[in-house]
Amino acid sequence: MLQVNHFRNQHHIHVYGTDIPEPVATFEQLQTEYGVDARIMLNIKSLGFHTPTVIEMQAIPVMLHVCFVYSYHPLCVLYVF
Repeated sequence: MLQVNHFRNQHHIHVYGTDIPEPVATFEQLQTEYGVDARIMLNIKSLGFHTPTVIEMQAIPVMLHVCFVYSYHPLCVLYVF
């Protein structure tokens, strides 16, 4: 948990709520940790995306975790319900 908090602080990610999944640092983690289909991963790579944005690092795992998300991008604040 300490590493997760350090990662969030390093990237200025602020989350509120309970049972919030860990952020991802790479798109590859979506496939290994969440089982995202290989075709989606191929599309991401073919479009030239190499690293998720700060908001994607936390928001995608939250959405894959089936939560309601409210985000405010400039401060990268996520509210999870």
